[in-house]
Amino acid sequence: MPRIPSLALCGSLVLLGGCATMMSSTVAKNAGAYGAQWFEQAGYPLAGPLQCQVLEATAGTVNCSGTTRSGEAAVMSGDVNAPAGAGNPLLGSVGGREVFRVRAPQ
Repeated sequence: MPRIPSLALCGSLVLLGGCATMMSSTVAKNAGAYGAQWFEQAGYPLAGPLQCQVLEATAGTVNCSGTTRSGEAAVMSGDVNAPAGAGNPLLGSVGGREVFRVRAPQ
């Protein structure tokens, strides 16, 4: 399974404002790219890019949305920093139905 980069790249204790913003943007972009692959693998290819926002920069919580080629709403949310077996998995749903559940490997 693809690895989504951790926010820890900017330092372990202190995130500078610019670094946090840059990392949030990178995490959102990477989550969108991996999410699009996971929707495709689940049989729900997207009509365009998955748009993601980092809701909690220090926790790595993301919320993404897009549209499938068949016109249904696609949503992915979860924690990209949780170690295996902990935290919130990344959940993908289409039209309100869960179509995948993954954990970002560390």
